[in-house]
Amino acid sequence: MENIKKFNQTETRVSVILSKPNLLRDMVEDLALDRKAVEDYPVSSSEWRNIETSSLEAFAEGDVYITIDGKKAKPSFTAPYLFTCVRMKGSPYKLTWKNSMN
Repeated sequence: MENIKKFNQTETRVSVILSKPNLLRDMVEDLALDRKAVEDYPVSSSEWRNIETSSLEAFAEGDVYITIDGKKAKPSFTAPYLFTCVRMKGSPYKLTWKNSMN
């Protein structure tokens, strides 16, 4: 992800790259708790679908690439995130939402 902004004619670029994003996604999906199955709850309308959610807090790490008028910096970060997985009837949990806790 890259974000480019101009502040007082100064060009600033910021990119963030997570370390091992696939491993993080797989871990979060595997840790989603298997509670009472979605199928066990009746729906009141044929237009509605049951979903089940499972959330957990985990740390993510990566690098931030910052360029300000050609000067570069690359600080690393480790930050807590809240990950939420959603599961529909007959499906496995899939990572859906990610929220920074910083």
